[in-house]
Amino acid sequence: MGRDFPVEVSENLGARFFVVEHRFYGKSQPFTNLSDSNLRTLNSEQALEDLATFITFARKTLQISN
Repeated sequence: MGRDFPVEVSENLGARFFVVEHRFYGKSQPFTNLSDSNLRTLNSEQALEDLATFITFARKTLQISN
């Protein structure tokens, strides 16, 4: 079982595989610094809202159903 196991499983099942990055990690950081005022949206509620926004976007643009 290697690093690409989830990708292999999704390909075998004909499924789509998404990797969603949290806005404060990796290349998707919205700010140039991590000041207190910029960290206000680093919370679980915002992370869930971001995920819900992605799901809505994916369903609409990729025509994904439940």
